[in-house]
Amino acid sequence: MALPRISERSRLATLFLLAIILTSGIFLRSYNITLRPLHNDEGVNYYFIKKVRNLGYYPYSHENYHGPAYFYLTRALMDFYNAFLAASPPERADAVKPEFNKLDPRRDSELSLRLSSIVVGSLLPLLFLLLLSRYPPGRIIAGMMLVTFSPSAVFYSRYAIHETLLVFSVLWCGLSLYLWIAEKRSGWLYSAAGGFALAVTTKETFIISAAVLILSLIFSTGPVRFIRLYLKSRQDIYKALILAVIIVFLVFSGFFQWPGGLREMLLAVPQWIARNDSDYGHHKPVWYYSKVIWKTEPWLLLVGLAPLFITAKALIMRERGVKFRHADRLLLYFTLWTFLSWIIYSFIKYKTPWLIINITVPANFLLGLLITDFFKSMRTLAPLLCLFVVVEFYFCNWYNFKFPYGDQNPFSYVHTSKGMLTLVKRIDDYRVKNPAARILVGVKQYWPLPFYLRGRSRNVAYAASDDFKSNRNMYEILIMDKKVVVDDPEFERIYLRLSDVQEAQVYFKKLPSFQSP
Repeated sequence: MALPRISERSRLATLFLLAIILTSGIFLRSYNITLRPLHNDEGVNYYFIKKVRNLGYYPYSHENYHGPAYFYLTRALMDFYNAFLAASPPERADAVKPEFNKLDPRRDSELSLRLSSIVVGSLLPLLFLLLLSRYPPGRIIAGMMLVTFSPSAVFYSRYAIHETLLVFSVLWCGLSLYLWIAEKRSGWLYSAAGGFALAVTTKETFIISAAVLILSLIFSTGPVRFIRLYLKSRQDIYKALILAVIIVFLVFSGFFQWPGGLREMLLAVPQWIARNDSDYGHHKPVWYYSKVIWKTEPWLLLVGLAPLFITAKALIMRERGVKFRHADRLLLYFTLWTFLSWIIYSFIKYKTPWLIINITVPANFLLGLLITDFFKSMRTLAPLLCLFVVVEFYFCNWYNFKFPYGDQNPFSYVHTSKGMLTLVKRIDDYRVKNPAARILVGVKQYWPLPFYLRGRSRNVAYAASDDFKSNRNMYEILIMDKKVVVDDPEFERIYLRLSDVQEAQVYFKKLPSFQSP
């Protein structure tokens, strides 16, 4: 995207700030990526990625909820990363323990699993560069900076789940539609079709974003003008929709390898809508997201002033004979986008914390627009923006690095506990001494344990059981529910909290010349 005609000094400053945005985004989203244990959803996603590897396609089922695009992208980046590492041998001869672990521990790591979210999350703020040819660089970069350092955007870019890719695709689609209205170029419709197709093939909640974008577009443009544009461009619109349908067809059908995926796709949205009434475990009050934002990104409450600011600006412009909607459609568009997202997601009973970035990403960009509109002088704007970034960085550090999970972090949700990592280390230590040790995973909520046992899954059985007596002679390690408390002189028993929803009693059969594993 070419920079608009500005002075050489401004051009260099713009490029410098863009470099800061990109490097800061990558650093915050990748630094110490193993600090937070994998969520159970991340473990399940790894299971599906292995399916893609084995089959060559993702056998999409509506019962597994989310679409195939994320799995294809993650598999591709994981394989690329693994191929890169394969070119460099381990630094130490003992880096791999062949007795029980035939997998290079650098491969299929937390970093490689989360790499797709890191990459997409780092690139997400750069999508706003699409606006750079129409607006002053400072106005766009201010919003980009706030999105880059957003605690919620950073948190879920360090997570191997679908949400960051969904928000990326929705933002791509939304910006393209806005530019189609502004520039009346059909190319933006085809760009929007690509973003829309990616959203549809990523997650069934695309339907919320689609409604938000359409309403924002209609009311920021004006219903009458929008209808005229539609009638004038309907052939290009239909062609763009056909392109989107073709992409969706290809992805859900596993590129013609899984025709059943098309039927499953049609069942996904109705099932998600039904969960809003039936899945009581995820029901939360209407103010849930507002409370999380108040605790983690309180500056976003300032966007509540946007309607007042827009009204005042419109009155001033009316006196000058200028229609506000024509003069600052971008501000109105993102105000509608933010408020509609906030309201709709708040009133849907089914809530999970990662959905919040559908609100916070447009809200942070909107705040950047408000700041640059209200403070025109660079002497005031520059230090104020720096202050916002410093405050954001403080909160970002607090919720991503100081308390990356647990009760003190509202983004953390039924998360894995340190006990899971303790269990894996104990198993590793035990199998160094007894490589053939058999393991029974008898608890129901065991994810993401299969990921942590990758490459050493030989002799591991997953079967929910509370019967210690019947299994004690078949397994050397038994992972059972916390209520299964047995004093057996041949086993050492330890209690571990594996996650927010699973506590366990773990039994290790004592080895000859016993030493605690």
